[in-house]
Amino acid sequence: MKGPIPFLRKEDINLEAAEWVARLDRGLSATERVQLAEWLAADPARSALLEEMSDLWGEMDVLSELADIFPLDAASRSSVRTVARRTWTAGLAAAACLLLVLGGLWAARDGGLWDDFLNARPAIPDVAYETDIGEQESVDLDDGSTVTLNTDTSADVRFTDNSRDVFLKRGEAFFKVAHDMDRPFNVHVGDRVVQAVGTAFNVRLKEDGEVEVMVTEGRVRLMEAALPKTETVVAQPAPDRKAQTLGTFEVAVLDGNKPEFQPEFHKVAPAEANIKLAWRRGMLVFHGEPLSSVLQEVSRYTTTTFVLKDEALGKIRVGGYFQAGDIDGLLVALTENFDIQAQRVGKGQILLAAR
Repeated sequence: MKGPIPFLRKEDINLEAAEWVARLDRGLSATERVQLAEWLAADPARSALLEEMSDLWGEMDVLSELADIFPLDAASRSSVRTVARRTWTAGLAAAACLLLVLGGLWAARDGGLWDDFLNARPAIPDVAYETDIGEQESVDLDDGSTVTLNTDTSADVRFTDNSRDVFLKRGEAFFKVAHDMDRPFNVHVGDRVVQAVGTAFNVRLKEDGEVEVMVTEGRVRLMEAALPKTETVVAQPAPDRKAQTLGTFEVAVLDGNKPEFQPEFHKVAPAEANIKLAWRRGMLVFHGEPLSSVLQEVSRYTTTTFVLKDEALGKIRVGGYFQAGDIDGLLVALTENFDIQAQRVGKGQILLAAR
């Protein structure tokens, strides 16, 4: 598996200190006073760091409240200030930039942006996961959810305080979602969104743009996205757009090439759902599908391509259990059970013909 690939997003202690200075200036709640005391206690240099930042901030008298929360005697304050100044000098330019940003937020406080900044917690960094052809990989996410990626699959993950978002760019993935009423779990596939709170479901994005969603536990909502798939920011589901609910052992098929939101629904038996998900065990199961469809499915797990010498061969019904990517096993089965001979005619290409 080629992942995870973390995107750059570093936690900065100076940003935390600047945020606390701003909160001290406008006054702390009882809960925030406890949180600040805990933050200060975690590192003795943080108190002096707040004092240094207060000086740069200008015209703010926050030291008295800081002393009430985390008092220091003169000797300790001097020692801590020395340690903090070494750290502060190295990051002074970066801190100044942060203060300019915070100053802009302060100017916009009446518009609500300031409150959003103060109340926001750092988002979990974007992470990209990718599997090669023939690979399957299970990933444990930070919220307790699990994502299992099938062959040749690519997905980006981003969590915030308000939502958990996965962008399936290609391939297929099975999601076992941890319950969280405050943060819906959204799987974005093009301009479609599959939303769940706590459930299990499978999403497959086919090469022709068709999207297949199957639920094995709970319920999900199918929706349009508020932003087109070309946007680089996180696209949130549009509450005023069309939405439909999909229940346990139901399958929805959406045509990603059509602008209309018109999913087709049908029920599946538990046994059929198990067959569809056999890839999670590294197996492919067929119950009478045409050989042409079987070869198309097998090709997802290998770089080998198949050519049928006679189109009539593609209509032969095939059943059986095959290990994903086991081309030799498939060819033996076709020879012994269907009297079809196989010939390797080039690099990565097999010609199938009747004997």
